[in-house]
Amino acid sequence: MMHRGDSMSMKVFAEVVPVKKNFNVDAKVQFAELVDKSFVVLDYEVYPSKFEGCRGFAVILLKSNGNEVITTTSSRVILDQLEKMRSELPVKVKLERRNRYFTFS
Repeated sequence: MMHRGDSMSMKVFAEVVPVKKNFNVDAKVQFAELVDKSFVVLDYEVYPSKFEGCRGFAVILLKSNGNEVITTTSSRVILDQLEKMRSELPVKVKLERRNRYFTFS
């Protein structure tokens, strides 16, 4: 008889969370804290979201004030803008908040 806790039936972390780019950076910053700041987008990875109606979210590796930090966002505008500049990275941007959404300028 198999029990729920048996290792045979239990998924391990690596199966649940796909291994993509591993940004070896511990410093994290809230996306909203970057508003009105200029920084360099070094790289990013998009992950599927578990929330209904949300296309996904991006984990962004950026350089701000000489430091590499990670931030996350599910902003559709930002996800679209990241996709458009993927082949050009790194790219210097300024994050702006326009009413209810974020945008790079």
